Amino acid sequence: MGNEERERVVALAGAMAHPFRGRVLDLLVLRSEEFSVREIAGILGEPQRKIRYHVDALANAGLIQITTEAKRRGARERRYRASSQGWISESEAELVPGDQLREISFQVLKRTLADARAAVSEGTFGVGKGHFEARVRGKVDEQGLDEVLAIYERALADVQHIFEACADRDLDGPSTEIGGALLLFRGSEGTR
Repeated sequence: MGNEERERVVALAGAMAHPFRGRVLDLLVLRSEEFSVREIAGILGEPQRKIRYHVDALANAGLIQITTEAKRRGARERRYRASSQGWISESEAELVPGDQLREISFQVLKRTLADARAAVSEGTFGVGKGHFEARVRGKVDEQGLDEVLAIYERALADVQHIFEACADRDLDGPSTEIGGALLLFRGSEGTR
């Protein structure tokens, strides 16, 4: 792995572990769309000044990029899109300190639970087409763990590819906002 790639992983880990930058990055990665600071502020319900600060930090780190610039009401409005994936692979995780990896896990879990709570309160969780809930547990050796990790990483990349394809298509019909999570962690004997 080259120095530039190492710097990207370190910057990504820092953003993912940050409670607010992680939310901004999630929005840009998961929706695979372009957004202005004004639009991000509206979606996240935060002041534009706060969004601008964190968007600038993400752009300076190379995690998001300016896609277009246009004049809007006498000011210059920039639109941003994620520059790379919004997750750290198993091999990249070796570059991240353990306490930061743990914080990333907590932040991802926190945002995932917030998504699920919102779907429950909106009455869309577990209803109609497009739901899949499964809990798995099992014992694996090192080879099995590597195989499961590879499946999760491929699944995540495949889902991200679908999101990007949908964002690039001119969708004629209605679209559906979906949320999901891939969580893999070492279990405890006491949680069966």
